[in-house]
Amino acid sequence: DAPTLMEMGIPYDLGAKFIFVGPAGMPANVRKTLADAIGGVINDPSTKASKFVSARYGGPEVITGKKLDKFIQANIEDSKKLMKVWK
Repeated sequence: DAPTLMEMGIPYDLGAKFIFVGPAGMPANVRKTLADAIGGVINDPSTKASKFVSARYGGPEVITGKKLDKFIQANIEDSKKLMKVWK
């Protein structure tokens, strides 16, 4: 009978995420090339990677740049709230 995270006021997403990161200072053209290559594979329904993600996680969502930064920061803040509840 424990409350859910949502019932405790914590909108926490426990879904699986696959995040690729590179070293600080990576040139923008290299970052774009890698993002395009990874996105191309994961968004191609004929690849094993796309089939895996679609079957187990409902399909891929590729986000990069500032949108990814915002997503990560939001998850950090949600995790901080969760840790306060569990203290």
